[in-house]
Amino acid sequence: TVDTLAAQGVRFDRTWGAVSCSPARAQLLTGRFGRRYGLGSIIYQQPGSDSYDLPAKEQTLAELARERGYHSAFIGKWHLTTYDRDWQDAPGRHGFDRYRFTAGNLQVPSVLRPAGYFEHERSDNGQVGFVEGYVTEVQSDDAIEELASLPEPWLMVLAYNAAHEPFHLPPARLRPQLHDVTPGSPDAAKYRAMVEAMDHELARVLASIDDVRDHTYVVFAADNGTPLQVLLEPTPPDQGKATFQEGGLQVPLVVTGPGIEPGVSQALTQLTDIFPTVAGWIGATPAATLDGVPLQPFLADPDAPDTRTFQY
Repeated sequence: TVDTLAAQGVRFDRTWGAVSCSPARAQLLTGRFGRRYGLGSIIYQQPGSDSYDLPAKEQTLAELARERGYHSAFIGKWHLTTYDRDWQDAPGRHGFDRYRFTAGNLQVPSVLRPAGYFEHERSDNGQVGFVEGYVTEVQSDDAIEELASLPEPWLMVLAYNAAHEPFHLPPARLRPQLHDVTPGSPDAAKYRAMVEAMDHELARVLASIDDVRDHTYVVFAADNGTPLQVLLEPTPPDQGKATFQEGGLQVPLVVTGPGIEPGVSQALTQLTDIFPTVAGWIGATPAATLDGVPLQPFLADPDAPDTRTFQY
């Protein structure tokens, strides 16, 4: 599915996220680096961890879109607040009209009980409970259900928990290409099975909006590099997630939609660029000074010259 999206739109080969998930997710939602609002690393949610909540003054994609009459939904992993900050309504506080989400990493719920990919804690528009089922499928079901009733024009952020620790074996029906991976296989093989399952489910979500794809932009991205434990050659074994090496920062970024010229861009790009790009699409003016730059020049011509002279 991701390969298909890349063939339909522009694949950016020099995109940076962050070394861990929380700052990257904040970059995407605000267009600004987390250091501007006290978010420099992963938010720890275990008991005794420092308290944090994405500041209300930071304008999010949902708040930007609301000003232009858009309806919005957030599905998946939030990881921008701690459990002591009314976490169950966090996306709503930041402009999303609807939300079904996990607070952060699956194995760290808000109460002392086991959780993971096959049973997880979810807030459904503020109502918290544990949900059985493979989380990648559940989040896809949630997205499809919301998209079926979300009035146009709409904005959806679907942030899968996959692929992330704990490494495991997804249901066989979601990984037909990697059907031979077993419980005894290396974590690297399990990780790739998790990615295939995500790709499989993304196809199901996109199929549900096939009738509006002619006027819908789709942005696919990741938050950080591949975990060190599951790196494969030729990436050096010490240059993955949680490092400031290329393998820790470089993430996939693919953009498709009306008027986009398919191709591959080598421009220096970042997750912060998604915010101003969306602003351009919907005719909105960001409220704050952004660290991102619009991707529109590269979407019209993938060979357009770099906007940046350096990558930070």
